[in-house]
Amino acid sequence: MLSRVARSSSSATRAFSTSSKRSMPLYVAVLPDYINNEETRHANRQAALKDLAKDRTLGNILERPYLSDKYATQKAGEPHPNQQHGVEGSILILDAPDINAAWEQVKGHTFWTKVWDEEKATIKELKSLPAEHIGGGAL
Repeated sequence: MLSRVARSSSSATRAFSTSSKRSMPLYVAVLPDYINNEETRHANRQAALKDLAKDRTLGNILERPYLSDKYATQKAGEPHPNQQHGVEGSILILDAPDINAAWEQVKGHTFWTKVWDEEKATIKELKSLPAEHIGGGAL
């Protein structure tokens, strides 16, 4: 029987696998917020949380806000006490048939028109790798 850690690790590898056995490529979207836009992000947060279930059916594998360096964790196990105010944007990992579909997923998100700076948004395809290289040094 697999340990809890082994099961979690195995699940994570499957979820993030970019092997050629995938039916669709993976994309990473880097979506900076408009400057000084914390209030707008907060005001739209509940709507964005409701979108999570829909986003999963569209192929969004991971959605996370990212922090400015000022509010980033400086020591493992001791996150900055005020990280909520240090959000600079979002990172999405998308499972989509092509880059146009990935852009459509992003543009359909609640944060697209009010929170994320559309001029600074980028989406890049992740290189396919054999499953044994996931989490390893296959750069």
